[in-house]
Amino acid sequence: MAQAARSRSHTNGGWWIASALIVVVLVCGGYLWYLHGGGLDQLSTGAGSDEGRCASATTSLTEAQKALTDAAAAAKTALHEADADADVASRRPAEAADEEGPAYAATPDGTTLIAQLRPAASSATTTPVPSCSTRSDADAIGTHADEVKAQAGDLAKSTATLRQGMTQLKRDQTAKTAPKVLSASDQVLSDAHTTDEYATSDVGRTLIPDVESRRDALRKLMQTDTKNVDAALFDKTVDAARSGATALAADLAEWKQARADEETAVSQKSLEQAAYDTSHDDEHDADEQDADHSPSAQSTASDAPAAGEDIRLHAFCKAQNGYITYRASNGWSRITANQDYLQRQCD
Repeated sequence: MAQAARSRSHTNGGWWIASALIVVVLVCGGYLWYLHGGGLDQLSTGAGSDEGRCASATTSLTEAQKALTDAAAAAKTALHEADADADVASRRPAEAADEEGPAYAATPDGTTLIAQLRPAASSATTTPVPSCSTRSDADAIGTHADEVKAQAGDLAKSTATLRQGMTQLKRDQTAKTAPKVLSASDQVLSDAHTTDEYATSDVGRTLIPDVESRRDALRKLMQTDTKNVDAALFDKTVDAARSGATALAADLAEWKQARADEETAVSQKSLEQAAYDTSHDDEHDADEQDADHSPSAQSTASDAPAAGEDIRLHAFCKAQNGYITYRASNGWSRITANQDYLQRQCD
């Protein structure tokens, strides 16, 4: 009996040892399978089979090819913008080119980067996904997917570098130009405010506040750290201030020229050489008839410029209690200003 008991004890001990070994093998095998990419979902989908490997590799290649296509499109867009900037820079006058500087494509860094990026973007093409039926096919497709993914990453990185370079150069150039634009705006506004009657004219009342608003926006932006300012916003603000100051300077110059033309014309022809226009006042019918027969009136009629060349300006003359028509052939750009001037001369 004792011997039988010992036999059963040895048997039970052996069974437990065998069971423990089986458990250890299963655990270790499962762990190794997991480390090599296994998962619970693959138990039901068969991802560890050739079919599963092919599906995974094909998906990876498809995604990599899409990333490459997108990266190539983004690179070509950035290159197009760089070319456009270079074209604009090449058309600038010499003075403007010196002030605003070259385009990024003309800088050493830009030239080198674009020379590398352009062929890379052009050669970034994809091929149809090959058929897959074996594990070796899946491995080959997976390797190709990794290569395409790396190509897309390099292309995207170069494109980002190009855009960063363009942005930084534009920010630096804008920061250099901004003080000059601000100074020009201050100068033309001061000139406009000190020019007789311009600030109160219709055009002056419109242009001056607009230019002041643009200048103030630029000054406020320059009071911050321009390195942290969006480059596009900075450039837009400077352009707005520049265009406003340019428009005001041009209109102010036209105003001054019109005033000079008025003074020249009035000094060349006395008021007696002008014919009375009494269509506004019936009391001067007789004066008009006398004026028509006077040598002065006849001289005015004969000396009048050809049709289409002369401009008649009407101004009320308080001293003579009537309207005077002044003919001039040298052109007038501000009719209201001319009328105001003649009215003052008639007083």
